[in-house]
Amino acid sequence: MSHASRDTVSSAKPWITTGALLLLTFLMLALANASLPRALEIMALTMLMLMQVALIAGNSMRLRHAHPGILWTFVGGLLVTSVLLYVLIAPDAMRIREMVTRP
Repeated sequence: MSHASRDTVSSAKPWITTGALLLLTFLMLALANASLPRALEIMALTMLMLMQVALIAGNSMRLRHAHPGILWTFVGGLLVTSVLLYVLIAPDAMRIREMVTRP
């Protein structure tokens, strides 16, 4: 394989990743607007978000071939940050929902 063809292949990878991320985002928007049971909707959206994280971490951050300890640190930090954001945002969201739905 010549040097030029390797550059072409490697430069196409970010575009493929971006296209996959865009497709997953459109799928998430379609699921959010579909009339699914709440638990199924949350589960499906969470799985799609995790797929996006895996694509970004594997390709953009080059964690695909990283040491397992680094991967577990990344995943653990991601989960801790998610829980922290939920704990901080959920009470305010419930308060706003009560304000909006109050007659």
